Amino acid sequence: MAPTKIPHLCGGILFDLLLEARKPRRKARNKLSGGTDGLTAADVYSGLIEVVTGEKMSYAGKAFNKCVSNYKNCSSSKGVYVPFTEPTTQSAFVSQYKRKDPDLLERMSGFIDTYLNENKCEWLVRALIETMQQEQLDIDIAINYTDSLKVCDLHTAKSIDLVPFLLSVLNYVMANYPDCESGRPTFEAWYTQSSPKAEWKFKSNIGEVINPMKVSFDPAVPEQSVPSVESRSAEENIDVKTDTRSDSQVIAEHLGKSFQPLVDALEAQKAKLPDTEQMAKPLLAFATAAKAQEHEIAEKIRNNEKKAQSPEPTEDLYYTFKTESDRLLKYCIEKDPTAEPISIYLPDQIDVLIRKWTFEIRKIQEPDKQLLVQDVLQTLSDYSYYISDRYLKAVDGERLIFRNSSIEEGDRLCNELRPKSYELRCKLRDLYLKLWPAPILDNTENGTSDSEDAKSEPQQSEKAPVVHQTIVNQYGDHPVHIDHVDNLKL
Repeated sequence: MAPTKIPHLCGGILFDLLLEARKPRRKARNKLSGGTDGLTAADVYSGLIEVVTGEKMSYAGKAFNKCVSNYKNCSSSKGVYVPFTEPTTQSAFVSQYKRKDPDLLERMSGFIDTYLNENKCEWLVRALIETMQQEQLDIDIAINYTDSLKVCDLHTAKSIDLVPFLLSVLNYVMANYPDCESGRPTFEAWYTQSSPKAEWKFKSNIGEVINPMKVSFDPAVPEQSVPSVESRSAEENIDVKTDTRSDSQVIAEHLGKSFQPLVDALEAQKAKLPDTEQMAKPLLAFATAAKAQEHEIAEKIRNNEKKAQSPEPTEDLYYTFKTESDRLLKYCIEKDPTAEPISIYLPDQIDVLIRKWTFEIRKIQEPDKQLLVQDVLQTLSDYSYYISDRYLKAVDGERLIFRNSSIEEGDRLCNELRPKSYELRCKLRDLYLKLWPAPILDNTENGTSDSEDAKSEPQQSEKAPVVHQTIVNQYGDHPVHIDHVDNLKL
């Protein structure tokens, strides 16, 4: 259930406050080149996406602007261009913030320098503090690069560094309320419009209760807040070059115990023994064995630390591609564009994935994985041609459906779209099985996989696909029957 408190801090409300703190806009008559001043709501929204995801958002068209408008008005968080509410995006951002990734500070610093007005940033901080205090949030918010305060005490801060402060607020929003709908009551209380289609105007006096304070606008992140690899390793007691710790220290730190007390006791006992070689030999042998065992365990720990310190980037990248493409591939496999409407956002989603991984694919070192990713991207690229405007048209502003209003379009539907889209969906299905192999599930009774069955000639068996007839009524011509195979299954 959405919070009923006013004010309530969520993704939409934070976005609105950032818009109110924008740099001055250029007047229309000054835009002689016909371009933009880079400070539209869509520009700021795209910049906020980059802070959260680390990826630049290439945007254009009505679909993107509609998502921005809905998020700004706190009316809807739905749509492919609203990554803030995606669980994977939330989890990745919060995890990055918890481990104090310096890239986050750099991205937030760039956002502030690009979009925010220095003269309004002090008001922005006061407005956020008052909003959080009125909502009675029981959380800590950063006031500089090392210190934080409870929300109820933020007004007592003598000075606040804007970069870590805003990043801390954004982390709270991403972890708890990245949506905009929960802030609709607050939006309606803060904004007014003269008519149903007029632009919303900010009318709130939020922030005036908080006394003026010193806010550091400097977008340059101090060097000490961006530790190097060597210094971060030192903080974690791990030297990426050499490990100078003793064996007993390694074991004591990682296992909570050490063989050192045993060895020390044996060596102390040895010193007290009579100078008799025969009595000393058994104890010396036992001490030597204990020391050797200690060294062996310590070496294992060191090797594990090195693996943890330097994870295989290829594996990480390959898994990232698999997870990012998973939902998109399943949608393409399951949805038949010649039999049912598909999402109007599907072509854009495919384009975004292809553009990102066209470069990232080169960082995957294993040739077989690199070729598999390339094959997926190429097949998606081929498939996007058959869900383009040549074959599909928009209906209801949300869906795409095949064109069939003329004899020519009907022929393309029968002879091009239907066979080619089915062929490419089969190929995507086979590639999906390679990305996510499950030998036990894929192997049939005779030892062949589903993907091999799909490439072989159809056999008359119980597993043969059921064929239906899809009737397409062409404008000005007789109905056309299309053989349609049931939705593909993995």
